[in-house]
Amino acid sequence: MEQHADQVPVPQAELTTSQRKGAARAFGCARVAYNDGLRLCLEADERGEKIPSTAALSKLVVTDGKKKPGRAWLGEVSAVALQQSVRDLGQAWSNHFASRKGTRRGPKIEQPSFKSKKDHRDAIRFTANARFKITPSGRLRLPGTGEVKVRWSHELPSDPTSITLIRTRQDGSSSPSSPRPNPPPTCCRPPPARSASASD
Repeated sequence: MEQHADQVPVPQAELTTSQRKGAARAFGCARVAYNDGLRLCLEADERGEKIPSTAALSKLVVTDGKKKPGRAWLGEVSAVALQQSVRDLGQAWSNHFASRKGTRRGPKIEQPSFKSKKDHRDAIRFTANARFKITPSGRLRLPGTGEVKVRWSHELPSDPTSITLIRTRQDGSSSPSSPRPNPPPTCCRPPPARSASASD
C-alpha cells in the first residue's frame, strides 16, 4: 500500500495458517464478549437501571460467561483480549453519554451498536497482563497465537505497554493482522488483501 511522505511505515504481521486460525478465534471471541456486554447494558437501560460498570461487565461477560455451557469456548483465548473488548465498550458508552450531555466536543456520538462478522474492521488488544513479548529475533509472541513473524517498519522508541492486532476486510476478504505497538506514533494499515488472508 502506498505511503505518504509524512506517514510512518506500518509494521505487518506474517501469520502462518495455524496462527491465522488462532487470531481469527480471538477476534471472534472478543466480538462476542463486546456484544454480550452491550446486550446486558441495553437490557439494564430498558429496565430503567444504570448501565453496569466496566468491572461489573467484565465479571459477567468474561469471568462468569466462560462458565456457561454456551460460552465455554471463550476460555480458549486470552482473557485479557476479552477484558479489553469490554473496556472498549465501556469507553464507547462514556463517549456517548458525554456527547449527549454536551461535555464532549465534536460530532454527536450515538450509543454503541452490535458488532458483526461482516464489519470491515476487527481489533484485539493485549496489555502487559497478557504477557506478550517481542523476542530477540524480532518475533511477536502472543497468547493463543504463538511467535508471529513481523516486518517491523521502524525501531520502537520504547518497550510497548500493549499490542493491538488490527484486521481489515477488503472486497469481502480478510487481510493479515497488523500489530500496533503502544506507544509509538503510528497507525496500522493492512497489507494488500491478496497476501495470506485470515479466515473468519
